[in-house]
Amino acid sequence: MDNYTDDSVTLVESVVISLQRALIRTWQKRSGRPWGPADDPRPELAGGRILLPVPRALADPSLPKVVPVYVVHVTFAAVADPMARRELLAVPTDLTLPPSTVARIIEVAKPLLEETPGWKALRAESCQAL
Repeated sequence: MDNYTDDSVTLVESVVISLQRALIRTWQKRSGRPWGPADDPRPELAGGRILLPVPRALADPSLPKVVPVYVVHVTFAAVADPMARRELLAVPTDLTLPPSTVARIIEVAKPLLEETPGWKALRAESCQAL
């Protein structure tokens, strides 16, 4: 199961990079010149989020200069209790699970989620916006 979750995180990162490249190509077409290091910073990973700069030529003044993409990676391998970890890693990846299994997953996953850097960053930024 961990291979799939690691693959998912890698996929998210590659999608963000692809989006950045698409923005750069659009910027180059509109501006008629190649992208240079002075134009905008590259995406950066900071505290569980990727800050995706929007090229200035595409930016609407009413929109933010960067688009934050939050990477929230939760894995049962991080469960501290060895018995609970084995129990959860043995849960099949079915589309239908018994209610008791779902309740157990929620019980164990909530504290894991609360400790994820991406979730913390999303919560902190959401609270600041209010």
